Amino acid sequence: MSPHTAATYLPDSQVITLGENLDAFSDPNNLRGFETAEQICFFFHEWLHYLHNVSTVHGLSAYANLVSLWSDFRHTTNETGVSSGSVALSTERALQVRQKQRYLKLTRTERTQKIPQKVVYHDFCIKEFSESEEKIEGTGVVITNIRCVVTIEEFGKPSIELNIEIGTHEILESAAWMLESKHCLALGSIATNPPVSPYQIVRKLAQHHIPDISDEVVIACLLCSLQDSNPPALLIDAFNVTKAAMEANMSPLAILKCYANETLSKHDAWIEKYLLQIENTFFVDEAMALAVKSTASTFRKNFCERMHDPFLEFGLIDVLKVNPAFMDNIIRQFGACALIQKRPGEIQQVQRDLIYEFAILGPTNPELQFGWRMMHSSFRYVTLHTSPDGFFATSDIEQNESSKRCPFFTACDLKLRIESPEICAHTPWRTASMPESEERACWYRAGVVAVKPAP
Repeated sequence: MSPHTAATYLPDSQVITLGENLDAFSDPNNLRGFETAEQICFFFHEWLHYLHNVSTVHGLSAYANLVSLWSDFRHTTNETGVSSGSVALSTERALQVRQKQRYLKLTRTERTQKIPQKVVYHDFCIKEFSESEEKIEGTGVVITNIRCVVTIEEFGKPSIELNIEIGTHEILESAAWMLESKHCLALGSIATNPPVSPYQIVRKLAQHHIPDISDEVVIACLLCSLQDSNPPALLIDAFNVTKAAMEANMSPLAILKCYANETLSKHDAWIEKYLLQIENTFFVDEAMALAVKSTASTFRKNFCERMHDPFLEFGLIDVLKVNPAFMDNIIRQFGACALIQKRPGEIQQVQRDLIYEFAILGPTNPELQFGWRMMHSSFRYVTLHTSPDGFFATSDIEQNESSKRCPFFTACDLKLRIESPEICAHTPWRTASMPESEERACWYRAGVVAVKPAP
């Protein structure tokens, strides 16, 4: 999540949403685009989240687990995609589901212990830090947390100590924000100062551990850490490699580049194994399979780019400094997700918001575009069912007060959305038991139908 309400990126749906206060594309007849350095950098921050999800070992770990959970979920459903929950699974498969869900929770969610939002960067310091590990039930997989003792000294107030944790979420947000700041400086602007947690805490940790470390080297350490399924452990390793290089009067960036390349090389066989596993899960040639296989292809291409330049973000910023319009070419090279432009109005307003496809090379492929929306909806539907104990039954999530709205609710103008908005807002999966009522298919309906039992 960005520090700015202007733009957000949701990894499970691979969609960037621009807030109504960043109305770059609110008028389809007058696409103004990004007009200021601040707006450009807001978008760059969110696109970096997408890039880090499709060019790192951590991103592949998360995506592979999500695809695998999707496949597991199909063993709990009937012909309309309605799930009876984990009670339908064998003991072994139910354990595997819990393991995958625990991994995703530990690596994709913000830590609950964090510095209060009103505290600014210069009001706190890290007194000490240590590593703790959590072993995922029934596996040899270990996830690391970095535990920090933080001292806060606000003017006119007594100092206090807090115990906080740094996990993968904080690493991802720190990397995106520090790169955003670097991009802003390159454009002659200054980035907005975000909350310390989760955006700036890793920078403070780096400065505590290595007082003379530069921001560019901190970013390089963050990027190194993402080339592993357990980024916090690799982050501390990267800090130690940096410290040793600086003490030996060697270039830390040169040493970290070698370190990143070695790490990626060690993962070569693992990367290909899981990309093949993802592709083989979708053996029927249809729209969602096209989208998933396209994602796998993007991973392969981007891993090749990383081997050539593990800190390629620095080069992208240099290119964009010359001409911000080069972002179009960068998107074509590394990939892009969908964009939803929010517009003013009540949430019930039909097609209040707009969906855009980023430019791609070659002719438009309507089936692939449909597959992206179908995949996003299907993953969102499965995610609604996840719990620490496995899968909820669909009847259970209907009683849950959390938002179950179709992710495309505010941008849709289908007949069902107009005539029965309560279904799309509260139980969009029910569309799978309804006949298609118009020529254009419902993305959410297709996504739910996709999780019916495998043949």
